[in-house]
Parts: sequence; C-alpha cells; structure tokens
Amino acid sequence: QSTLGTEGFSFPLITGKLDLERVDLLLDALKRKYDWKPDVSDFPISELVGEWALDLSGGFDSVEAKLLLDASDPTVDSIRLDARYSGRVLSVSAFEMTGLRITGKYDFKDQTYQARKELDGFRSDSLTPWLGGFEMEMPVPGVFNGVWEGRGSLEKDVHVGSLTDFAAVVLRNQATEMRVSGGLKYDWPEKVEVGSWLLEADAQKIELDAVLEDGFLTLNRFKWMDRENEMADGSGKLPFPKNLTDLRKFISEDTRKIDFKIQSKVIPLGKLRPWIMGLDQVGEDATGSVKILLSGSLALPEVDVDIELRNIHSPAKPWLPKTDVFVKMDAREDVAKFSAKALAKDYAPVTIEAELPFFPKKWASDPDLLMAETIRGKLQVPRLDLARFQALIPNARRLQGTLTGFAGISGKLGSPEVKANLKLTGGRLEMNGNTLPNFGGVHFELTSDLKRIDFKGGADDLAGGNLMINGHFKLGDDVTKQLGDLNLTLTGRGLPVARNEYLIMRTNADLKIKGPLDSALIAGNVGIIDSVFYKDIELIPIGRPFLEPAAAKLPAMDMPTDIGDKVPEYFRSWSANVSLKTVDPILIRGNLGQGRIAVDLRISGKLGDPIPNGEVTLNRARIRLPFSTLQVAQGTLKFNARTKFDPVIELRGDARMRPYQVDIYAYGRASDPQLVLVSQPPLPKEEIMTLLATGTTSSGLENSQQATSRASQLFIEELRRGRFLFGKQLRPLLGLLDDVDFSIADPDPYSSSTYNSASLQLSNRWSISAGVDVEGDQRMMATWRLRFK
Repeated sequence: QSTLGTEGFSFPLITGKLDLERVDLLLDALKRKYDWKPDVSDFPISELVGEWALDLSGGFDSVEAKLLLDASDPTVDSIRLDARYSGRVLSVSAFEMTGLRITGKYDFKDQTYQARKELDGFRSDSLTPWLGGFEMEMPVPGVFNGVWEGRGSLEKDVHVGSLTDFAAVVLRNQATEMRVSGGLKYDWPEKVEVGSWLLEADAQKIELDAVLEDGFLTLNRFKWMDRENEMADGSGKLPFPKNLTDLRKFISEDTRKIDFKIQSKVIPLGKLRPWIMGLDQVGEDATGSVKILLSGSLALPEVDVDIELRNIHSPAKPWLPKTDVFVKMDAREDVAKFSAKALAKDYAPVTIEAELPFFPKKWASDPDLLMAETIRGKLQVPRLDLARFQALIPNARRLQGTLTGFAGISGKLGSPEVKANLKLTGGRLEMNGNTLPNFGGVHFELTSDLKRIDFKGGADDLAGGNLMINGHFKLGDDVTKQLGDLNLTLTGRGLPVARNEYLIMRTNADLKIKGPLDSALIAGNVGIIDSVFYKDIELIPIGRPFLEPAAAKLPAMDMPTDIGDKVPEYFRSWSANVSLKTVDPILIRGNLGQGRIAVDLRISGKLGDPIPNGEVTLNRARIRLPFSTLQVAQGTLKFNARTKFDPVIELRGDARMRPYQVDIYAYGRASDPQLVLVSQPPLPKEEIMTLLATGTTSSGLENSQQATSRASQLFIEELRRGRFLFGKQLRPLLGLLDDVDFSIADPDPYSSSTYNSASLQLSNRWSISAGVDVEGDQRMMATWRLRFK
C-alpha cells in the first residue's frame, strides 16, 4: 500500500515503499564496481526511506517520490526531498534541511525555470558531512538568512529575480566574524541593481552600491571605513555589453569613455587581516597604498596602477630586513610598461622591468595577434652577501658567499625566449656540532631557458674532500604531462660519508643520475678510501664474577630490514646500479686487535627495495685475547638477492695456548650465526670456552696458585690496554708492547717448574720467548711450529 495520492495518474500505477538501511555501503559498492574517483569512505552511516509512485500508462509518463536521507549520527542534519517528474517537467515541492527550503520547477523542453530559496538561520556547515563523502569543497562556515526568487530561460538567457533581506555571519578564522547584508534585483540583461551592501568586520565596514543599466556598469559608491576614518573609496562607469557572446566585437568597437578609479589612503597592513588571510605575521608598522585609474575607452584604454608597500617585515623573523616594495603599471599609447622594485636598508635593490605592445582593440578582433606580440623584460638580482642570512639556518656557525642573478625575456609572447642565470661564488657553510661536514669553496652556476636547466658547480673543500656536479634537467610539458629528465654527473674525491665514535669512512665517487624525474637511474662506482674502524671491546668483563662460561655461541646481529623505508617516498621508485668497492682496505684498530676489510658489492633494484650482490671480506685479522691471540685467516659476508642485507657469514680462525690449538669456525646468516669450536688435544666445547677466557682449563683453575697467576696476568693485560687509572695517558707507551705476550707463573709442560715469561711471535711459524722461574733459573727458547691437518 502507498500513502501517495493517485490524483493526476492514469493506470497502470505502481506504488511502493523504499527502505535502504545503509546508503554508505551502497555507495562504497558502486565505487568499487565502477571505479568512481571520489572517495566515499567518509559518507555518513545513513539510511534512505520513503515512498514512490510510477505511472506507466503512456510509457514512462511520470514518477513521484517522497524521500528522507537520515544519518545515524544525531548531529548530522537530515535531508528531505519531495519531487515529481511528469511531462518533461521536474517539480520540487520541497528540498529541506534545518533552516533551508527550496521549491521550484524546471521544463526540460523549453529550458525555463521558476524557483524559490528560503534561508532562515541556515548553517552552511550542516552540508559538510554529506559533501565530504564526495571530496567536494566545504562551504564557507556561516549562518545565512534571506529569500531568493527567480524565473527565466536558459535558452534565451533571460533572467528575472531578487534577493531580499539577505544577512549572513561568516566565520573568516577562529577569531574574526564577517557580517554581510544587502539586497539584489535583476532583470537580465537589461538591469541589475546591487543596492546598499554592507560588509563589517571588527570595527571596519565596506559599503557598496552599484547598478548595471543602459549598457554601463556604474559604481555609485565604494567606501571602506575604520570607525570614522576613511581608508579607501572608489566610483566610476564602465561600458558593459548586453550579450556576453559578442564580447570581443564589443571591446573592439566600443568608443564610449571609461571613468573608473579606486584609491586608498596610506593604511597599516594589519587593517587588512579581517579581509585577507595570512597577514598575521606582518609587522604592525607595515603600511601600504593602492591607486587604480582606468580611462580612455575599451578599444583604446589607459591604465594606471600604483602599489606601494613599506616596512614589510615579520616580528617572528627579526633577521629579515624591513623592505619597501613599489609596483607600477602604465598602459597607454600602444605600449604597456610594468616595473617592480624591492628596497631594503644596506641591500642593493631587486628590480623587474617588462614592456609589451598594447593594442586591446586589435587583440579583441583576433586573439592570436596577442601571442604574436614582442615582449621584453628583465629581472636583476644584485650582488647579495649570504652572511646576512646566517640566522635563517638553524645551528649554522658560519655562512659565506656571494650570490648574483639575472633573468631576461624576449621574443614573442606566445613563445618567449627566457635566459636566466644564477651564480654563487666563495660559498662556505659551517655547522655547530657534527651533524654535517663543513662546506668550503662552494660555487655553482645555474642557467635556464624554460626548456632546460643547466647546472655546474660543487664544493672544493668538503671536510678535506671535494665534490663536483655537472649536468642538466629538461623541463616537462603540459602536453605529455611528464615531469622532465635528469642528466647529472657527480664526481667526488675523499668525500666524508661517515664519522662517529667507531668509524671514519671516505669515498671516491663517479656517479651518473639519468632518466625521468620520477624514475631516474643512479649508476656508477663508489670507492672506499682512507677508512678506519676503531673500537675497544671488552671480551672479558671486569668487575663481574666468572663462574662458568656459557655454551659456544655468537650473538645474533640486528640486520637492517627497512633500508628502503628510510628513502624519501618520492625517490623510492628510482633505480640503482652502483658498484661499491674498497680502493684502500678499511683498517680495523682497537685494544684487542687489528685487521682489514675489503668490500666488493653491487647495489641494484629500486631504491625503495635495494638488492645487494657481492661480499665483504675480513683479511689479516688478529684479535688479542688476555691469554692468547686469535688469528683470522679470512672471513666473508656474502650478499645476494635472496638474503639481501642479512648476509651469510663464513669465518675461520685459530688460537694457540700451549699445549692447545683451538680452531674456530663461524657460519650461517648474520641474524642467526652458528659457531663451531675444535681443539687439539680435544676438549669439550665448554672447556674450550674456559680455555679462551682464562688461558687454562677448569682443572687448571682448581689450582689456587695458578688461578691467582691468571688473575694477576689479566690485571696486567687490562692495564697495558689502558683500561684503568691513567691508562689512556700511558697507552701510547704501553702500546709498544702490544705484540708481546706475557705469562705469570705459567707451568712448563716439559718440567715441574713455573715460569714468568714474555713471548714475541716473529711469523706464523717462528716465535721466541724468555722466562725465569721462582729459583731464578733463566730460559731462552726459539720455537718453530709444524702443524699437520
């Protein structure tokens, strides 16, 4: 059953009810099915209910609906629609929200309309939830009152109507409200009356009264007041066509006189804050004035524009100088001239000048002639000392350099030739702390013609290295929607790429960046030079009791898995094909040993997911333990596309503590390494760990005299390595003994005596030692080692 009446319908008549519980889910399903552009995910959770009737007696003759769109959130205003389509006429009996009612009728056949819109305390932000679901622009927040009525024909471009009792309070920002009131009557295209409009904000008001009649747009009154003080006024008459489709002909033929002016007093720019957003940062003593004069005729106009701005500055940025800006445009007698100048105390002026033929009558008859006009202009940036802007760079200790610039334009307006040049010489930047290396001898020259930007320059002193950059960037165009192509060459020598408490690394670089801006390729070679890894490592913790060594196991390393995530989003689609090798091995230095690292890697793939291939090799490494020396013949970290930055470890080493020989083998992924220990004569793994940690086995530690001697020897070793009081000061002297192994009360495997001895290894097979026992007997030995595998 339907509660709709059947008056005006002929059968068959179909009626029914509509109950759609989740409009938002329907919109989301339609978006996924038809790939709509708007994001409807923010559309309110809502239902659509109502009644409808369809008359099929004459085909699709008429349809009527009464609908209510209601959100589950009670703070979201409902929308009600009562409409009917019949005989090509759409009639809206009511389109309603709180404070808003629209009624009207539109004839699709002759394109005529009649409508009425009533506003009674309507809040525009009540539309925000419904519009936000379709990514539409939010209305200006405010409260509106008034009535608009109108009728007309779209086909004939004839419109009659009025806006009466209009009043609105518009929120400009969080602190400023603008009050608007006025009325409007129109009988287009014969007459339009904009009568007695008033805009108010703070203590200011703008009065406006204008009329369009008899082919003239007349500004009867424009006055801007601040309380009782007049700030600007204007008046005048401009010819206006009855038919906008003949605007070009009207401009080229109309010779009626123009008399129009708007002129302001010199006013504080802070007075503009209620009307113009973004002036909160301008100083209170900044002032400005404007004068606009139009005379002549539309075919031969004369234009004078003068704008003066003085003491422009921001209290929040006191390092920026106060600046005066002057802008002038003068168009008459077939020539239009434009000039602008910026002046600041102790700075040379920045100037802009341009000149163009001025033939509005000719351009109106043939717009292509405008594009064929010759234009001349230039922008001059004077010699600028960058030291003045040091305060703009946080943590900058020193900023130097001289910047000059010039830009010129010539040729046809439709295809101008632009030549721009920007040059820096004597640049230097030093930062507090170690966040960035010091840049010295910075110089560059940038030239452009709006089709391509050429760059050459670099830094001659980059913390002892140097960097040169040369190349160009081809600008994209609106036709292909391309961003443009890069072609840069980077050449660096001795570049500091890492410096912290553990690592100093420098590189030579020969790289090319080439390709589209959104998917460029970085290719070339990076060579590591003059690099050192230095770290003191405490293998045997001092100050903690040694009870029992744990099972043999290497600590897992936290390998980076998110290298691509650290690359800025825009550059993740760039590609790499870079070879990274050591020109000079990376030296390992520290209190425990030394060695060399060789790198041979190639980085490829996207920067957002780089792929390393190659290996890092550890050579000639020697780790000094308290009671022995661990020799690493070779160790490798192997990288490939499968393991990425979690390489496979393979390391072999050995240590000798008379009469034991210990072989060490590490393997597996760096995130889960495995360790194998083997000794000759054979020992359990736990005993091998005890041997490495104390220089003897568990049974040896049961002898109190031997345990005491091991503790004394450990103290001497730690003292020699600079770990105690005055250790760092004595380290340069004690370091001379790094290659000498000391032993206190060491049992002689060939007799029952114990010796205090010192040994020096001359090669992998030869070593010499000297010792003395408790009875004063001395012993000198030369040892040649022969090992069978």
